[in-house]
This record gives sequence, C-alpha cells and structure tokens, in this order.
Amino acid sequence: MPENPPLSCIERFCLWYAYERACNAKTLAMIESVPVPNRSAPAFDRAVGRMAHLVAARHFWLYRLRECPDRPE
Repeated sequence: MPENPPLSCIERFCLWYAYERACNAKTLAMIESVPVPNRSAPAFDRAVGRMAHLVAARHFWLYRLRECPDRPE
C-alpha cells in the first residue's frame, strides 16, 4: 500500500480549519436544540459559557496574529 505524501502547512491548516468549523457548527446546533424552558438550567449556562470562551480565545489569537484590530478584554 503506497504511503500518502506529507501534507503542506497550508493543507494541514485547511484541514484544521474545516474541522474547527464543523465542530463549531455542531456545538451551535446543540445549543440551539435546547428547548427554551430548559435554557435557564445551570448545564445550559455552562455550555454557553464554554462556547463563549472558545470564541474569545479565537478573537485573542486573531488579535495576536494582527488579523483583528481590537484587543479583546
């Protein structure tokens, strides 16, 4: 069986980006699937807080890479 050639940095980045987009879409779909009456539950609050943390971390990395002009708080 032939070996696959190693991926370039750009190819690897594209795979990681696609994976991250898919994970974010699944997370948002899970959050949106929670019935409105259950959205006051502590578990829902934790889930939203963790997603907010991921968004803030992405914002901070974009700032560090000089792709986002405003520094997150």
